[in-house]
Amino acid sequence: MNGTALAVQAARQLERTYCKKRRNTLYIACEDYDFTWSEDEIMQFRRMWRQGIPLPKMAVELKRHQNEVAILVIDQIEHNYIRPRKGGALGTKF
Repeated sequence: MNGTALAVQAARQLERTYCKKRRNTLYIACEDYDFTWSEDEIMQFRRMWRQGIPLPKMAVELKRHQNEVAILVIDQIEHNYIRPRKGGALGTKF
């Protein structure tokens, strides 16, 4: 089996395992981003969030793309690990 066939087979397996709806074609959004975080990174993120650090500066400190940090913000708020803050993603420390 060549690389393309293996990739198609893997995508189909992912779809069967994780997708809630059956689709004719599969597109994975934000495939180039890394949404995995270590516990240390999470603690550093939460500390910066509480301090009012702007999201773009957090991304630099965490050596991450701003979109990766933005998704983490959404995740952490949805799970009640952080609260919405004054200034939102821009924070209060300019």
